Amino acid sequence: MAINILHKFHPAMIGHYTPIQTIGDGNCLFRSISKCLNGSEEQHILLRLLSALELIENESYYKSDQFLADDRILKAEYSNLLHDVIGLYTWSVVELIFVVSAVIKKCIKSYYPPQPFSDYTSEVLTRRVVGRGCKDMSPDITIMWSQMSRSEIIRLEPNHFVPLIPANKILVNDVSPLSDDIKVTKVETCSIPANATFVVIDGDDSDYDHSETVERSSNIHRSNLYS
Repeated sequence: MAINILHKFHPAMIGHYTPIQTIGDGNCLFRSISKCLNGSEEQHILLRLLSALELIENESYYKSDQFLADDRILKAEYSNLLHDVIGLYTWSVVELIFVVSAVIKKCIKSYYPPQPFSDYTSEVLTRRVVGRGCKDMSPDITIMWSQMSRSEIIRLEPNHFVPLIPANKILVNDVSPLSDDIKVTKVETCSIPANATFVVIDGDDSDYDHSETVERSSNIHRSNLYS
């Protein structure tokens, strides 16, 4: 489905990046990060656990105004964020991308395909995410907001994350870019084509918030992802 979304909303990405299938069981954010790191989803539980520890050990930071400052997005309560990360198979939200970035000490590219009726959500959520204490400013991980749906998609209503791998990093012996068994090399930085400008939002200095696509009064409000 992710490849169909790119064809529909941002075909310029095709040829530059390849979406890689992940299991949609509520752990897709962590599965996607795991797959980008080592080509396998197997470490998703470990990444979720480390993210929970990151939140617990740095509670004052994640409750403070230091964590994510963007007036366009409504910040989640700390207790809700902790609940989201502790529960296995519990939906992930935008803040957790910052938390995982802090865990792996790497910034992460968040990519939200532009929409035909409004690019507002894409402009907010397509960005470089820099977690607490992250010093590596050359992201080698790109996560795409996607959707699991059997029907034709008119407007993206994301309920899934998938990793985007630079096309030149897919191994020649991989049978399919959508195979669960795909093996990838270490992802390297790669230029995003037109209409996918990344904004640097440093989690140490500024504020950013929650999840999906609901727009009200020029704010993007908290909504959950299914996986």
